[in-house]
Amino acid sequence: MVTLWSRKHRILVGAVGLVLVVAPVLGAKWLIERTTRENAAENVAEVAAEFISRAELSLASGTNALNQLALAGVDDCGPRSLETMRPIVAAVLPIKALAVTDGGRILCNQFGETDPLESLSAAVPLNDGTTTLGLVRLRSAGTSGVLVTRELSDGTALAAFVAREAIVGTFLPKLLRTTAAGTLAFVNGTAISAFQPPIIDPRARPADGPVISARAASDRFPIAMRLSVPESTYEAASSGLLTTAMLGGGLIATLIFGLLLYILRRPSAAVAQMIEAEGRGEFVPYYQPVIDIVTGRLVGCEVLVRWLKPDGTLVMPGTFIHLAESSGLASAMTLSVMRAVRADLDRAFGQRPQLSIAINLFNAHFARLSTARDIARVFEGASIGLCQLIFELTERLPVHNVARARVVIRKLQSLGARVALDDAGTGHSGLAHLQQLGVDIVKIDKFFVDTIGAGETAAPIVNSLIRLGHDLGMEVVAEGVETFEQLDYLRRHGANQAQGYLFSPPLPARAFLDLVETMEPVGERAEPQPLPLTELEQDTRAVA
Repeated sequence: MVTLWSRKHRILVGAVGLVLVVAPVLGAKWLIERTTRENAAENVAEVAAEFISRAELSLASGTNALNQLALAGVDDCGPRSLETMRPIVAAVLPIKALAVTDGGRILCNQFGETDPLESLSAAVPLNDGTTTLGLVRLRSAGTSGVLVTRELSDGTALAAFVAREAIVGTFLPKLLRTTAAGTLAFVNGTAISAFQPPIIDPRARPADGPVISARAASDRFPIAMRLSVPESTYEAASSGLLTTAMLGGGLIATLIFGLLLYILRRPSAAVAQMIEAEGRGEFVPYYQPVIDIVTGRLVGCEVLVRWLKPDGTLVMPGTFIHLAESSGLASAMTLSVMRAVRADLDRAFGQRPQLSIAINLFNAHFARLSTARDIARVFEGASIGLCQLIFELTERLPVHNVARARVVIRKLQSLGARVALDDAGTGHSGLAHLQQLGVDIVKIDKFFVDTIGAGETAAPIVNSLIRLGHDLGMEVVAEGVETFEQLDYLRRHGANQAQGYLFSPPLPARAFLDLVETMEPVGERAEPQPLPLTELEQDTRAVA
């Protein structure tokens, strides 16, 4: 019996040992394969979005050129018109020709030459009602591309010819150059351009197996990009890593990795304290009212996080927010604050669908494609509508991956939410984010509002931000308003809304809800009427 038991014991120990050796290796293999698939899907989506972004810039060069011609009064083939066209074509690389057209003919291009047009697709209209896009071939040159056309009142039209290669480009990452297939097309299905993997060996058969596909559509032009890449492309790229994991050694490698991971990821005392505080729900939302500065009505609030310690101490975010972001705690903290916002405001804001809630997100949220899904889960089944939510992206820190941020913003907007660019003008992007990212609202930072002085002293940056926001069809919100002079200036120069200590400091939930009940009682809302500044001052003093 002893011999039999010892043998069984050895078999059991051996089996356990085998499991301990094999399980980490198999687990590492599964994890690498899953991560590879997820990263591959994100990468294909990013590349498709980048195709659209570049195509938008090329087509926008055509519409901008037509704007310049229209402003210059070009409507014929006279010498002045040709002199206006030529420098624009020379300066803007995607545009190969500018012309005055009549039906299917070019009456004159920038050189005064005529050129028959061969139409390759039906014209697709833009939202402005006067501009169309169509695929054409210039017969004399034998080249094809997109003709951006704007009708004139006399039956003729201004046109910009954008070359096909300028719209699609050849920027594929090295990994995808031999395997990716893609089609850029109008929304009616007409292909503008398509590419296939190069044929290296004519005898070789196309690769079998699953394919990763992504589609990206433009918000500005009626175009969409579909990109397909075989999964094997990414599997080949990760094969070296997989081989290393398989041969790296079982239990010993796993134990060493686990020990190193523990040492590296062990939180500091400050981070550990924040983790415990987050678990106890100590990060709470405060609400700063946002006011319509024309009518004096409450239009919503911005959520500002505070750390409320058990002893009643209230810690401002400047002392902990950067540590939360660098430690990775920011995502959990933001979701926790959003759940608290839902608990605080669900009933009051569900009864007042005209009110909005602005919530600050970190730049890391705009680099993660799951952000919109996580937010939708928090507010699933809530009385607060997703259309009442505004998510703010700060301009103080650079957006490292603009293409991915655009995708995340579109996902948030597809939920019905809006996106605001916070701290506009304070970062390093030169306000390019306003147009590149497709945000809905621009918020003027307190730094610029503070430049508004008494009397008639101008604040040119404030004026420019207001004008730029309105030109792009956005609402303009001023932050940090503290004086009636600032309020008067902002209202006279066209800002829509404002927040700041002139109206109210950030309030805890109970005080803010009392303010909501006072300013926006449930029931029929009277039509808003513009208030004289004296009445607006009285109203804002009451709010404060």
